[in-house]
Amino acid sequence: TISLESAVQITSAENTDADQSAAQIVISDSQNEDPAFAENANTESIEATISNNEADLLPTFVEKTEKELLQVELEKLEELEQLALSTPKDIAHENQSYEGKSIVPASEISNSTIRIGMFTGVDYNYITTPYDPIYDLDRYSRFAPGYQAGLSLGFKSGSWEIETGGIYASKTYQPRIPTEIIRNLPFGGTEVRFDNIQLNMLEVPVNFRYHFGQVSTWRFYGQTGASIHLALQAHYDRFPANIDALFAGTPQDAPLLDSKEFPGGLLDNGSLEENSYFTANLGFGVERLLSTRWSLFLQPNVKAYLLPSYNNGLGPNQDRLSSFSILTGTRVTLW
Repeated sequence: TISLESAVQITSAENTDADQSAAQIVISDSQNEDPAFAENANTESIEATISNNEADLLPTFVEKTEKELLQVELEKLEELEQLALSTPKDIAHENQSYEGKSIVPASEISNSTIRIGMFTGVDYNYITTPYDPIYDLDRYSRFAPGYQAGLSLGFKSGSWEIETGGIYASKTYQPRIPTEIIRNLPFGGTEVRFDNIQLNMLEVPVNFRYHFGQVSTWRFYGQTGASIHLALQAHYDRFPANIDALFAGTPQDAPLLDSKEFPGGLLDNGSLEENSYFTANLGFGVERLLSTRWSLFLQPNVKAYLLPSYNNGLGPNQDRLSSFSILTGTRVTLW
């Protein structure tokens, strides 16, 4: 026997279950019938699939990207290597050095520039003395060392350069004049000698230089031209030193040396003709480039005496001077 309350509770429970089932059926039907809901569900499913695929492809993508970056870096390194091996033609920074390895034609070395040079050098002088009618001495020659230092100014255009400047040179040598013994003086005899000639010279050259090639930072050139040499001061070592005054009162007993003229230099009121001579110049040089402005150079030169008819020579013996010299110094480009 079921009481009335129990029967009511069973009926309510059955109705509740039936309502929940009906609600589920209605929701299920609405999901099937609503296109938007279905589209959202499909989209979420597709995105999940894509995410899974991307996770699978990610290692391959990263690997390809790293290879591409490495390839780009290798190409850049190759370009830098080619640039380093090539000789630069236009370098803006004044202190940037030449690092090229190839041979550059002289016509491509540089444009028009103005350069100054500072140098010093050693000389090996070759002095020739013509026939001496006073002592009846045949023509003779000898060698003598010397030194020089100077400044130069050059105008360079392409492969060619014209250069001038001022060079101080010291030349010292011994004449071959025989010693005389004069015995007719009231107080006995005396010895007369001519021991040494020392000249302080100023050289003004005009040289034409051709730059015929460059290898890396080394430049080579040849040059030719002419110079005028001026004797600024002339010192003659004679004994006795007062030889002119000593024999002034006895000209018949004067030594043969007193018959010679000893011209003073230009600074001692000497004449230009007596204190100058010309040479033809020939030289070869090698230049080491330190930067676009500075360089060091080594330059052997030969200077041959010219125009003997101009004044027949220099000094009391009409000496004719040629020389071989080696110069070393630096040059700087002004602009």
